[in-house]
Amino acid sequence: MRLLLLHDLHLGPSGDPPSYARPAINEAKFDAIVTAGDVIDENRDHAKSAAAGERYEGLGRAFYEFLHEEYDLPILAVPGNHDPLGCAERLTEGLDRAVVAHDRVVDERAFPGVDADFDGFAFAAWGCEGFDQGPEVRYTEFPATDPLADATSDTIDHVAAERADAVESAAERFLTGDLDAGGVADELGVSANRRRELFDQLDELEATYRSLCSLLTETDRRTLLFSHVSPFKVSFDHHHSERGPEGRVHRGSVALKVAIRRNGPHAVFSGHTHEYGIDTVATERGDRYAFNAGAPGVAVVEVEDDPRALHVETA
Repeated sequence: MRLLLLHDLHLGPSGDPPSYARPAINEAKFDAIVTAGDVIDENRDHAKSAAAGERYEGLGRAFYEFLHEEYDLPILAVPGNHDPLGCAERLTEGLDRAVVAHDRVVDERAFPGVDADFDGFAFAAWGCEGFDQGPEVRYTEFPATDPLADATSDTIDHVAAERADAVESAAERFLTGDLDAGGVADELGVSANRRRELFDQLDELEATYRSLCSLLTETDRRTLLFSHVSPFKVSFDHHHSERGPEGRVHRGSVALKVAIRRNGPHAVFSGHTHEYGIDTVATERGDRYAFNAGAPGVAVVEVEDDPRALHVETA
């Protein structure tokens, strides 16, 4: 299956040529188009003014109309944090080949009237309902697990990886019932006066994890997971907004990472961080590829029946 993947274009009134209109991409042939969030940089619910937000949404609407007119293909729109669920629905309203998807599995049956064949694949979509995104367990807020508390610019990569491993291990055992919330607090060294805060975060972690597991077991088809946010502790989950040692801290979703490990989707695609990268996640079904096309994220992705093969071409 051959896909046009677009994300983190962050279109705005800059006057620059839009990234999605590059000739090398336009000349390729695809089975479907997936936008994985942050097509525009602002929306009317978050911008400094309603008028500013409307201008951004006008650009986003033009983007989807361009895709709809240029390609006679299914378009899957996964909401990002800059164009969350309500915004994405407005941008695609009335476009009969575009489906907005969050916490939903989609195949060709979602596109009636379109000559589409997903060849036994299905798209599992996990987007954003609002602007703020971050790891469910906000471990940098606790002194014992904050890698910035005692790392230098020379040691930050090692310390960040060490703390992330500890958080992921404790979180996974909590989610699988092998460790209770108090055990997580003990293992991570969270002080008594901060435990309530951690327990609330663990509740959020568990709710998200259960939703993701339900999503990833909904179909018997080979599942391609498209999530705007990145899995935790992969090569590209260092967020672009941070610089120096802060930029080396792992910022992805712990719930997403554990759900991938436990359910083994065919391949995983995400955006948000603006970091280009290809990594693998060890799952109960074998290693699976995780890919981020960076920013602006424009890529041709080809998946095969064998999950050990993934072909990507960037513009």
